[in-house]
Amino acid sequence: MKAIGRYEILSFLGRGAWSLVFRVKIPRIEKVAALKLLQPDPLLKDLLGLQNMEELFLREASILGRIRHPHVVQVWDFDYWRKKPFFIMEFYCISLQDVIGKGQPSRVLRLDDAVSYTLQVLKGLQCLHEVGIVHRDIKPENLLLTDDDQVKIADFGLVHMEDAPISHMVPENLVVGSPDWAAPEQLMKKSHKISPATDLYSVGVLLFKMLTGRYPKKKEQPNLSKYNPDCGPEWDEFIKKALMEDTSKRFGCAFEMESALKRLYHTWKEQTLSQCAFMPKAEVDHEIFKNKIRSEPRVVSVDEALEQFFLDDLYRPKVWTTNRYRHIDEFMVLDEATGLVWEAHGSSFPTPWEVALARAERLNEAGLGGLHTWHLPTVEELVTILDPIPHKTGHCVESVFDLEKSWLWTSDVTGHKMAWCANAKNGFIAHKDKSCYLFSRLVAQQ
Repeated sequence: MKAIGRYEILSFLGRGAWSLVFRVKIPRIEKVAALKLLQPDPLLKDLLGLQNMEELFLREASILGRIRHPHVVQVWDFDYWRKKPFFIMEFYCISLQDVIGKGQPSRVLRLDDAVSYTLQVLKGLQCLHEVGIVHRDIKPENLLLTDDDQVKIADFGLVHMEDAPISHMVPENLVVGSPDWAAPEQLMKKSHKISPATDLYSVGVLLFKMLTGRYPKKKEQPNLSKYNPDCGPEWDEFIKKALMEDTSKRFGCAFEMESALKRLYHTWKEQTLSQCAFMPKAEVDHEIFKNKIRSEPRVVSVDEALEQFFLDDLYRPKVWTTNRYRHIDEFMVLDEATGLVWEAHGSSFPTPWEVALARAERLNEAGLGGLHTWHLPTVEELVTILDPIPHKTGHCVESVFDLEKSWLWTSDVTGHKMAWCANAKNGFIAHKDKSCYLFSRLVAQQ
């Protein structure tokens, strides 16, 4: 299968219980998009009936077509292919699931990032709830991230609408939502109790997971402070309210939860900054790298990556580098610990991998700093500027580099279609399709 309708298939992204999702190219303008084709799982089709599933699929496309909000994914087109409905929507390479990882426990994120992502989800939910829509499946896989790290809520296949309930289409014994993220009323199949508070429960689980790497345990007091040293008792109270079993005791609406989280974060920020003012400058003994760091790109498969790149199960460096940075000028930074010279600013905007390679060639021709060895870093080079997640006064140490340019290409590849990259903000290695838009920070060896 090379095309669906007029859309050229670039790759298969995955399948869910309802549909197949492809990365496609829009003809003429060559823009990349995501195509969602109704292709239900046989068991689910038997349970719900094909006609009901088609109606729900059309409903999802219609909902997305009517909503216009910066934190909700947009639909661009709808059509049929071989009598099967499909729709075209925005495509983004990265989801929040990619950031936290799939391990148990998963990666713990920087507190700033966890709060930022949560606030963006709440803003998107405000829009949905105000028009009578409850998402019912807020989880990392359904939260896409744009090139500038903005959240887009996706997957509206099982939303609850006040003016168009679907209870007559869904069997009473079917749990709607994902068990680890779903509110108690969903797990107990009490559809009459579904409300905006249902989504807010899932947001509470999301924040807890991002700050601890764990799911909150059912029937137990959810204590953030037990697992994250940045969180005090006031954070425990916030999560406790978000995860109340009684819907009437949760936050009343997304705006109320957003406001409470903003106040909590503001207080934490002020306390952290006050600690920083009294923190003496640390004196660190720097170990100078004696062996040359590999600069030639390699083909490293996913199966080989942990061993070849010396990473832990969550793709983080097993050994962190103690850097000794010195600004050569406005454009270059020397790490005296490794002998590597880095671009101070990196690319101005994200690009596909091939474009990042071409930028390195142009910088070499220009001979920035009198050097002609500029290149996309290998994984071995890039991990030397990654840092572990900071806690307490660790937040006082400012990065030499702009961490908003979080996703960075490397020159190493997994094969023909994918290349290795890093998330500089949260300190881990990943692999992405070469057509994805990521930043690049070039390096030169003296």
